[in-house]
Amino acid sequence: MKYKLIGSNDTNNIIKTVLNNRGIEDWKGYISLSKAPRDTYDNLDNIAKAVFAFDMHYVQKNPIAILVDNDVDGICSSTLMYKFIKALDPDYDVRMYVHQKNKSHGLDGDFDIDSDIKLLIVPDAGSNDIEEHKRLYYELGIDCLCLDHHQVTVDTSNSPAIIVNNQTSDRYENKGCCGASVTLEFCRALEELYWEDICDNLLDLAAVANVCDIMPITEFETRAIINEGLSNINNKMLQEIIKAQDFSMKGIVSPHTVGFYVGPLINAFIRMATFEERQLLIRAFCEDESETFSYTKRGESFPTEENIYEHVVRLMKSYKGKQDRQRQNTLPTLIKKGKECEGNVALIDATGILDTSLTGVVAIKVSESLNKPTLLLQKRNDKTYGGSGRVFDNCSVEDFRAIVDECPYTTLAQGHPGAFGVEIPAENIELARDWLNNKLADVDMDKVYDVDFEIDAENLIIPMFQALDQNKTLWGHNVNEPLFAIKNLRISSANARICGKSQNTIQIYDDIADVKYVMFFCSGKEELYQWIDNNWGDDEAIITVVGTLGLSSFGGKLDQQVIIKDAKIEKTIQN
Repeated sequence: MKYKLIGSNDTNNIIKTVLNNRGIEDWKGYISLSKAPRDTYDNLDNIAKAVFAFDMHYVQKNPIAILVDNDVDGICSSTLMYKFIKALDPDYDVRMYVHQKNKSHGLDGDFDIDSDIKLLIVPDAGSNDIEEHKRLYYELGIDCLCLDHHQVTVDTSNSPAIIVNNQTSDRYENKGCCGASVTLEFCRALEELYWEDICDNLLDLAAVANVCDIMPITEFETRAIINEGLSNINNKMLQEIIKAQDFSMKGIVSPHTVGFYVGPLINAFIRMATFEERQLLIRAFCEDESETFSYTKRGESFPTEENIYEHVVRLMKSYKGKQDRQRQNTLPTLIKKGKECEGNVALIDATGILDTSLTGVVAIKVSESLNKPTLLLQKRNDKTYGGSGRVFDNCSVEDFRAIVDECPYTTLAQGHPGAFGVEIPAENIELARDWLNNKLADVDMDKVYDVDFEIDAENLIIPMFQALDQNKTLWGHNVNEPLFAIKNLRISSANARICGKSQNTIQIYDDIADVKYVMFFCSGKEELYQWIDNNWGDDEAIITVVGTLGLSSFGGKLDQQVIIKDAKIEKTIQN
């Protein structure tokens, strides 16, 4: 186990130190953010053109279509736009278009446009689809409005579409926001035009979208939207999802809990649901309560009536369970194939083993198991392999996507630094494997934990745990929960044990500091696990652990608790 101390190691002001370490100097201003800004939309390029175009169609009562992109941001952005128009005029003709393929994005042509549509709004996508812009405008007579946040990689100067994109707007400072934020800004501009007050009731959609699209919440504007939106969940579909996940979320709606328990449920549904079911999903988000559903519970003879929210959440949980089972069933085979890959990069052919919709969620598990950057590929046709690239947490390779993109034998590497889509010509597979392994041949693949604090076990005090528990809703993407390197923790058979139904949990109690240490989901191969499991005598060990601090409640008692991420035995003492 390796770790690196970052920052000042000032344990006298835990929250200030952590936020400073995340690049947030005005830490007091950051933790007090409550209201999202209302006046920044004017800094977006083409916003006036977009408002003019919308108003022209709106006053003429032209039917408007909204294209729903296939991810949480796409769903929330489209819903936000739909709900705004319906708040302006409940009877307005707004049509939601859903992609027929669950992995389609943008204007890729797998949807049908009604002949009477005059305006197509594309939230969270479309900036780079220049040829489709031209086809819509010149061949079909349809104005296209893209409300996007993705990088623009083509020349858009000849596009007839109106593109509102924070990335291409020099005066718009917040580059770390999602499509729903850009859509919200557009609606704010319309709100001013029509003298309405609608957007505040739609902030929950923008908040969930920013969290689930993994936007950096170090941006004050994004953080403010998240704070205000998550404190007022108005959308009935979101309310039902949060209700269904309440046990896991423990009643806390925060960036962390939404990212871990709301987003994955929606994403599992999008990956595996049928076209008709995905249409049902957007109807539920748009709060269409015109239909109820019958469902017969297992072991019962008579059907139960469900509303649309209950029905969709039940389908979500079913697909999430199916996805998890498929992932677990295929992991051993893929990990075995990965172990056969020499070098520091695993390039694995998963053709015929794994559903293509699960490539990304499985690739990260394979990478974590192998402790090396991984490309999980499937044969798309005789000439091309495609799939996902992933790196394990705390990997020393900071931008694997850039390295794969640099490789002369790959044709695509798009996405985030540690999670992205990739394409490689079939004839280049071995060449790409060799090039990547040569590129990373000298890189140490051991996990290196960036820790905010380094402290002796005996110096842990109650206020540290309390401060972190009181501020637990702060943590999210780029504002990660702080890690502690805790040294000189003394263990023996008297205070360390293996427990749990599956005997896969380590529990240590330090009676000097009155702190409980817990390490969940152990494989049994860990150095610490084996030492505890085999120590039946009076031997002792001095260990260092890396973990997070908090308070846990059991039987009405609050315990100071450290969740162990990793551990190292520094010294053993034979008695």
